[in-house]
Amino acid sequence: MAPAVVNVSVQVAISAVYLFAVPAIFRALWPQLIEAFGGPRNLTGYGTFVFHMTQLIIGNLGLFVLYYNCWPAVEKYKINKSKPWPWKSADPEERKRFWSTFWWSIATVTFNNVCIALPSAFTTYDLAQQIGAFSTSMKDFPDTFTLLWQVAVCVLVEDTMFYFCHR
Repeated sequence: MAPAVVNVSVQVAISAVYLFAVPAIFRALWPQLIEAFGGPRNLTGYGTFVFHMTQLIIGNLGLFVLYYNCWPAVEKYKINKSKPWPWKSADPEERKRFWSTFWWSIATVTFNNVCIALPSAFTTYDLAQQIGAFSTSMKDFPDTFTLLWQVAVCVLVEDTMFYFCHR
């Protein structure tokens, strides 16, 4: 099977999980989740944090395995093909620099998520509640069509903002 077909198939599967399976699971477990987290505010704050961190860790562990094991599918996208990966370099200083940067990056991401994203989730919940822009009621949970168009709009806006902010 062609790599493009595999990539598209994986993306379709991931999208289907996020647009159909995850909402169905949340609809079924919503009352238990609110009770387990101690209320809608905690579920929104901590739940958002846990969900985000789970995606972050699983996604990056997958990429780490691909890169660290130097799979041919990843090797062809390497920018400098004449040099080994930094963790396989013959130069001990380059290896040391790589691992130092690697652990510094993990510490920075952890700090940002715990000290910035987590409090922001609670603050956003509180502000949204004050202006009536947020509901934790199951009757207000969006249907699949609403999820589809909202995700599409959010992806377009986020990608556009990301592009122009990093340009």
